[in-house]
Amino acid sequence: MRFKAEIQKIEAFLNVVRFFAAVGKQGVFAIGKEDFFVVYKDSLSQLYSIFMSKLSPLFSAFEYDGTEDHVYLEFSTDDLLRVMLNVKESEVCQISLTRSATKRVPCLNFKTNTDGMEVTQELIVTINKQGADLYHQPIEMNAQMDVSGQLHSMKQMKQALDKMAELSEEVVFSASHEGDIRLVCSSKQSKMEVVFSEQDHQPNFIFSCACQSGQFKKFFILEKLEPELCEYYYEKDMFFILKATTNIGEILIYIPVIQP
Repeated sequence: MRFKAEIQKIEAFLNVVRFFAAVGKQGVFAIGKEDFFVVYKDSLSQLYSIFMSKLSPLFSAFEYDGTEDHVYLEFSTDDLLRVMLNVKESEVCQISLTRSATKRVPCLNFKTNTDGMEVTQELIVTINKQGADLYHQPIEMNAQMDVSGQLHSMKQMKQALDKMAELSEEVVFSASHEGDIRLVCSSKQSKMEVVFSEQDHQPNFIFSCACQSGQFKKFFILEKLEPELCEYYYEKDMFFILKATTNIGEILIYIPVIQP
C-alpha cells in the first residue's frame, strides 16, 4: 500500500482540521485513488461529520496505490492540528504513509522545506479495517429531505450562537418558506430569540427542531473558509444537517435532533 500527496492549500486545510478538532478527539482519513475524505462519528451521540475534498485545488499531487479501493486511517484530531499549525507557513506540505521511525507503527509523514531547512513530522495512525462503515453518511444527501434551505450570514449566526450556548445547552431552529430563520434558547431566568430575515414581513415559520447549541455552533468554525454556500437540511426526528460548500470541498455535520 502506498499513499503520497502534496497539500498546496495549507491554510484552508488547517481550517478544516480546526473544525474536526472541535467536533471530536478521533477522526478517520478515507483515502482512495480519487478520494480524500475526513470523517468523524460518535457512536454514542450519533454526531457525524464528513469533509469530501476536491483533489484539485487542495492537492498539487495525489497518489494512492493499494489492493483495497480505500484505506482508512484513524488519527488524533489534536495531534493533526498541532502538525498543521507547525506547517501553516509553508507553501507546500508533502504527505506520505510510512512507518514511525521510533514506534514501529503506521504514520503519516508531513514534510516541509522552508529556506533550505527540511522538517518532517509524524502523525501516528491506525489502519481501520472496518473503516468503510464510518464513510457511509447516516442519510444519503440525494434523498428527499423533509426541509431544506440556505443559511444567512455565518458571522451573524455565529455571534448569536456564541451567546446562546452560554445561556442554554439547547437551541431551537425555525425556518419559513421565504427563507427566514429564527433561533431561540431559554433558561429558567431568561429567553433569547434572534430572527434573520431579508424581507419586510411577519415570518410564518413552517417547522422547528431542537438540537444541542454546542454542536450547532461548531459548524461556524468553517467561517474562516469563506464558504461559497451554506445550507441546512432537516430529516424529521433524526438529524439537523448543515453543509458548507467551499473551493476545496464540502463539509457536512449531522446533528442529532432533540426529541420533544
